[in-house]
This record gives sequence, C-alpha cells and structure tokens, in this order.
Amino acid sequence: MEIPHSNPLWFKRYSNFSLGFLFSTFSFAGIISVPSDYNTIQAAIDAANSGDTILIADGIFSGPSNKNLSWDASQKHLIIKSENGYSNCILDCEYSGRGFNLNQGQNYFDVIDGLTIKNGWAVTINPVLKGGGAILCDSASPEIKNCFFLHNIAGDSINSYTAHSYWSDGGAIDILGSPGIGPNIHNNVFENNFASHTGGALHYWNAGGNLINNYFLSNQNNGCYGGGAIALAYTSNPKIIGNIIARNNATYYYSGGYGGGIICLNSNPIIANNTIFGNGTFNKEYNEYGEGGGIRIRGLPSPKLINNIIWDNHSRVDSLDNLDFQYPQWTLDISYCSLGGGLFAINSYQPSTNYFSNPLLMDTTNNNFQLLAGSPCINAGSSTGISGYLPIKDYLNNQRINNGEIDIGAFEFQLSSSFTNEKFSEITGDFIIYPNPFNDYLNIVFNSENSNFSYNIFNNLWEKVISFCPKMYEEDNFLNFENSPSTKNEKKLTLYLSSIPSGLYFIKAGTEGKTVVKKIFKE
Repeated sequence: MEIPHSNPLWFKRYSNFSLGFLFSTFSFAGIISVPSDYNTIQAAIDAANSGDTILIADGIFSGPSNKNLSWDASQKHLIIKSENGYSNCILDCEYSGRGFNLNQGQNYFDVIDGLTIKNGWAVTINPVLKGGGAILCDSASPEIKNCFFLHNIAGDSINSYTAHSYWSDGGAIDILGSPGIGPNIHNNVFENNFASHTGGALHYWNAGGNLINNYFLSNQNNGCYGGGAIALAYTSNPKIIGNIIARNNATYYYSGGYGGGIICLNSNPIIANNTIFGNGTFNKEYNEYGEGGGIRIRGLPSPKLINNIIWDNHSRVDSLDNLDFQYPQWTLDISYCSLGGGLFAINSYQPSTNYFSNPLLMDTTNNNFQLLAGSPCINAGSSTGISGYLPIKDYLNNQRINNGEIDIGAFEFQLSSSFTNEKFSEITGDFIIYPNPFNDYLNIVFNSENSNFSYNIFNNLWEKVISFCPKMYEEDNFLNFENSPSTKNEKKLTLYLSSIPSGLYFIKAGTEGKTVVKKIFKE
C-alpha cells in the first residue's frame, strides 16, 4: 500500500505492515519518500529501518549523496524503488562514482526497482579490478529489476581502443562472489555501457544468480578476456534465460576481441531461450575481427545451451561467427538451438536437434527480434532440464510455455496462444468478423463501448497491412460505419479489401491492456 506524501513520516513508517508480516526479519515496513521526506537518497537510506521502502519521486538525482549509495546489510534490508518507473526517475552519476555499492551481504530482501542509472564511472587502481560503473555487487544477492543502465563505465577511459593502465570489469554491474551467490537481475535494459577490460555490461567472477528477461544493446568491452555484453569467468554459474543480446561488441587492445555477445571462461552456466543477434568482435581502430561473434566458450566445465537463437553474429574468417568452442567435444551441451553457420567446425561434433535455417525474426533493423509467423523456432524448443528455471512470461509478457510447448529464442510467438485452429471465427466478446473466408469485404461487429479499440491486420509474415480505429470513422463514415441491426449497442464496420492478395491474415484488436487475435482468410 502506497501512502500519500502528505502524511507525517511517523505515520508512513508504521502504517504499512505487509512486508513485516511476510518477513519475520522486519518488525515494521514503512515508506520514506525522496525528496519530500529527505532531500537525498543516501539520507533516506541512513534514516530507514529494516524492511522500509525508499520511494523516489520523478526527477534527476545527482550529487554526492545520490551516488555511491550503500547500507549495512547486517543492520537493515531495504527496497529502493522509483515512484513511476525508470523513464521518470534518473540517477545521474556524472562520471564520478557508481550508483550503488552492494558489498556487505545484501540478499533478496534488498531490492533496486525501476531506476535509470547512467553515467556511472568505476575507476579502479590496478591490480584491484573491482568495477561496475553502475553497481558493484560483491558477495551479495540482491534483486535488481525494471531498471535502465545507460552509458556506465568500468575502467580509466571512455570507449577507448588503446591499452589501459587501470583495467576494470562490468561496465554496468560487476558481480563477485562464489557459485550460488549472486543477484537476481530481471526485466532490465542495458545499453551503451563500456568496460575497459571484461564484460561490457555485466561481469561475473566466481558468482551465480539469475539473469532473466533483460535487454542488452550496443554494450562493449576492450580487454583480453572479452564479453561485449556478458563475461562469465572462473566457475561462474548463473542462469541466463530469456534475454535479448543484440549488437554488442568485444574488442582486444590491439586487435579484434572475444565473445561479442557472451564470453564463457571455465564456467558452468545454463544459457537458455536467449536471442543472440548481430553481435561482433570488431576493432575499428585496427580494422580487425576477433573470435566468437555470438558466444565464445573456453575452458572446463562447459555451459548448457538450450533453445537459443544465435544468428548473424560476426567474427574473423577462421573463427565461427556465432558459436566459437574449444576443448573436448563431449563437454559441449547444446540442443534445440537455431544456430547460424551450423556446428560443422566445432571439433566435428554434431549434437542432435538443432536448427540451421533462418529463424525469421520480425524487424532486426529496428531491433525487433520477435518471431514471424512461419518461423521454424515456433514450438520447436524443449523445457527438459530447464522448466524449473524458466520465467512464467517472456520479456513482452507472453506466456512462456503453452500446452507444454515452448519456442526457441527470447520471445514466444505472440499469436501462439491467441487464436484457435478453427477456420471460422467465433464471437470473442470483443468483436465478430464475417464472412470468413472473405473476398472483397470484411465486416467487423463490436460493442459501441469499444469504439476506441485499435485494429491491425497483418499478413502471414506478420507485416502490417492495415491499421485503423473505428472511432476515426464515426463522423465521416469512410468505411461504411453503421449501427448493427442486431442490437442497439453494437456497431458494424465494413472493410473493403479487394486490393490485398489471397492468403492467410491475422486481425488483432484491442487496447493496450487487452488484445484479441483471430485468423482470417482472403479467397
């Protein structure tokens, strides 16, 4: 229960008992607002009791007491949360310090939710490599969700291609610990973060945790280990599931880099249902590519790869573009993946049930990696061995498993549970369409209360053909908008579609909160 800012602080602190009842650790759980109760985030943290929520209002927060934020986890566990989401609540570190220092044993009772953390800069002194331009997570297991990490830096220079005197890891988050200990990171966006050593967005060192339903776009590292987006080093074993890892780049100081999307060194993660697309290992200063444009795997033990799309990644000629693997062939555990280039060059090892045809993604030019109708990835995955780790929904809130079937990649095909196999439509409660199949025209009957619904018609490649809203035509009657003869609460809209080719189409109707999709056929 959110308590209005105008209430006295004492009332706000002790009027919300929900967390106290859930967690016996907390006697009371209240809300402290920034800036109405305390001007800075650190001041609110210092004043909070265990279990409190620090609720941050819209605005840009900068200055010494709004960065390098920390609390003693032996004394308190806190929720740091924005009031209206990350697009409205921004922590600007101004390239002088990071957002949070979580190094005192924070656990899943400690939450960072809905913040933009940008322009963090973790400058370290060699050989101490603790990085994390936005967050240092040292032997801690907090929950980090619904955040946007933008242009954070680990190291001594910004997007430099030269060797560094002060190296550092994890442009956005540096995760240090032990296997099984690590944060739960989900539903975040990581964009344009940079590490001068390893892991452009994230670096794991001997750490675990969950990395689920995140978006990694255009992150970069410039160091010997690699990992344009994610670096896993030395017995790290996180579960990396449902992420979009696209257009990240790994470089090495004087040449191309290693693992444009992911570098996996002597680690044993589960990598499942990710879409790894368009990553590379290109050093533009030296005009050279490196190895493993999508994923580079080195050392033992090896990860488990299942249900991933690894496609259109780029590396040098003598390295596999999408998956570069080394060491004994029997350690490679890969199945139900859509893999560009095949597996023929990986120690002549050919695991079964992988796919090498185009996955048919919606609009990769504009970073839309949903599946098109007809994609070979639809219902082609397997949940065997990973069902206990899969999230219920994907990044776009589509049901992850439908009728026991799962798609390959980060996205479930959005129509897979939205229409039936019936050729003729039924009344949906939202709209009726007839005739179906149709020829020159299609009638849509809907309740007059739903005049503000939007309607979109797509072809079988999920390309938009027509888009309209009935409310647009109430006055000009452009598409023969009229009252339905059946009831006074219904209206009918007639679409004249003689110009579109014959074939299968989908009509999607609804509002932002609810949509219905039906098959239609043009004779």
